[in-house]
Amino acid sequence: DLTNVVVGMPHRGKLNVLTTLFQTRPAKIFRKFKGLPEFPEGVKAMCDIASHFHTSTDLEVLGKTIHLNMLHNPSHLEAVNPVSMGKTRAKQLSLRDGPYGTFDSGDRPSRVLNIQLHGDGAFVGQGINQECLMMADVPHFDVGGSIHMIVNNQVGFTTPGDRGRGTRYASDLAKSIAAPVFHVNGDDPEALTRVTKLAFDYQQKFGKDVFIDLNCFRRWGHNEMDDPTFTNPLLYGVIHSRDSVPDLYAKKLLA
Repeated sequence: DLTNVVVGMPHRGKLNVLTTLFQTRPAKIFRKFKGLPEFPEGVKAMCDIASHFHTSTDLEVLGKTIHLNMLHNPSHLEAVNPVSMGKTRAKQLSLRDGPYGTFDSGDRPSRVLNIQLHGDGAFVGQGINQECLMMADVPHFDVGGSIHMIVNNQVGFTTPGDRGRGTRYASDLAKSIAAPVFHVNGDDPEALTRVTKLAFDYQQKFGKDVFIDLNCFRRWGHNEMDDPTFTNPLLYGVIHSRDSVPDLYAKKLLA
């Protein structure tokens, strides 16, 4: 049975995940927005921005406790992914579990799950992802399969997808290890729920990597300094004419 989940993710959506799933106090995040340190005065430690935060928590799911780890990520977005694989491997090794357990443990799903989130531009643009995928099935390096989610908002900073890669899909790098890819519309929460369950079942059954290509959009700019109506006017003319996902779902429920 699953007991540990190790998550590596970049900035996009991280504050939401930290507060809603990992039970991080919103006051801690708002404190950083005000430019205040997260450490008490007199502590010799370096501060960081809120979207780099790491944390861990225990969740009760169906009467069982699952320990969640959110790793500390740098601004070099995908650099956290091999770290998440290494932490997953270390937990498996300490538990004598999955690829690092007894002679028959490879027939059972690991109790430790590795989840990696990517941006569409960073996933295809940074070679560290190819390096990680090439280790996915290598003895002494594999972690019994990772679940990958590409948050595909169709733009990398200000670069449209068709100018940032030479492949049709942002997930095409997954073909190098013959990993299945599920493309899903971010406007459809129910479809995403079904696809996520399917990806989890696949990883648990076969112990292999699996990908979810979440096709969505970034409603605002890359950061506080980016005005997307100037840097991507045509794209954001379409985006700003659309209802939000909660509003679309509410209309669907009321229809």
